[in-house]
Amino acid sequence: MDCIMKYHRYKIISIAITALALCFFSLSGSAAEPAPSVSAAGGYDLSKDSFYSKKNIYVTWIMIWNGSTETHWWKPDDYNGCKVLVDGKWQSINWNAKNHIKTYFDAIRAAGMNVIVVDFTNGFRWEWQAKSIQQLCLENNMKFAVAFNPNAGKDMESGCRKIWETYASPVASYSSAYLYKDGKPLVVLYTWREGYKSSIEQTGPFRQKFSTVWASGEDSDKNKWGWQLEPNVGPVPSPVSMFVTGSVKFDSPHTTEDKWRKNLSWLDYSFLQAKKNNPKFIIVGSFDDVHERNAWIVADTANAKPGWQMRNIFGALDPNSYYKRVYDWVLKGKPAVIEGGLIRDGAYRLVSSDGRLLGVPDNRLADAKAVLKKSSETIDDYIWLYHLGSNEYKIIKLNAGLPLDANDSSVIINWDSESASQRWIVKKQNEKFIFINKANGLALDYSDSRIVLNPQNPALLSQRWSLAQIAVLPK
Repeated sequence: MDCIMKYHRYKIISIAITALALCFFSLSGSAAEPAPSVSAAGGYDLSKDSFYSKKNIYVTWIMIWNGSTETHWWKPDDYNGCKVLVDGKWQSINWNAKNHIKTYFDAIRAAGMNVIVVDFTNGFRWEWQAKSIQQLCLENNMKFAVAFNPNAGKDMESGCRKIWETYASPVASYSSAYLYKDGKPLVVLYTWREGYKSSIEQTGPFRQKFSTVWASGEDSDKNKWGWQLEPNVGPVPSPVSMFVTGSVKFDSPHTTEDKWRKNLSWLDYSFLQAKKNNPKFIIVGSFDDVHERNAWIVADTANAKPGWQMRNIFGALDPNSYYKRVYDWVLKGKPAVIEGGLIRDGAYRLVSSDGRLLGVPDNRLADAKAVLKKSSETIDDYIWLYHLGSNEYKIIKLNAGLPLDANDSSVIINWDSESASQRWIVKKQNEKFIFINKANGLALDYSDSRIVLNPQNPALLSQRWSLAQIAVLPK
């Protein structure tokens, strides 16, 4: 209990610190090197820009189209139950308001991001908003890039021309803040796999001015800059670019609400893989993409659907949970953990006494019953453990993004909550672990291939579990 109280005190303090950072960062932020300027004569010299000497460059997206310009669906109070804090008021995201733009930019910068990618996949209609972001990037030694949909190459030349003339050419205002990769300004192409191939094969004069990277709503792949990761694959190792997200999406690009969710464990696992591979570019979701579950903005999601909600390691609704997690990973190299547990927070395989693994028959659905499966080395069989204090843990089916929940005498995966039925007290016996459900005092057990709950009996081999470590949070 003492550890839990310490964690809650830490959380309250961290929210206060973050709030202060958002309010006063422009006055008290870390000193940045002066950003290189650009003249009408093209005075910007890429070779002298110290920005590119960074060991890691952190990137995030913004949904520039989400605002009051969209009169057919936007409303001021909330976005599908999600609210953000601007000028002391919880309200809807609005990139069409200057005070919102500054608030969001300050939060992104305060969390250590180096590059902002503006999402123009819905068209190029938000120019003044994007130019405002580009100007702020220039003033703060950050970089700016544009993402758009080239429609399998049909709009590649016209899109590149628009970006060149408005944002990237030497005569465009603030253009020294435009991001370069491989010696050219970079465009992010949001399209399907074959569409990307067709787009980069275009040979027009404006297309040739740019280097390209790929983003899509489906497919994990090497060097992807977004938009989703396949839960059965996860982040793909690369020394160049890796995508980090808390969004768990099945059946891309189209899916139903019950098959799409976010979970802090998936964000932590993605960061762990990125830190392990140390790529030049680490793309951290989208700052404000609450709809597709990529967001890490400070947001009140209490009235949103379960899959949209932002919850901390305890399963509690917490507006600051994702922002603070990203902040800690980027600026401190690791997130906060509750020390003192028998098991380090991280990814494992939970192994029964007969060598089988805990899993579920369907990762996509809440209420799926936990079962025993044949041993394998795939991400499909990983669990994630969070220590909550006093050897009490959350056990999360990692690529489902759902915790184990006691359901009478059986165990299911279920929507994240603070319920005692989703908490497990861990005891160690002869190098094995026993998991006791906090709500009913019963032990994790198995019968044939079914995961069951039975009265604790240390003599039963079926209640003794091993952990095969995959990756754990740093100390």
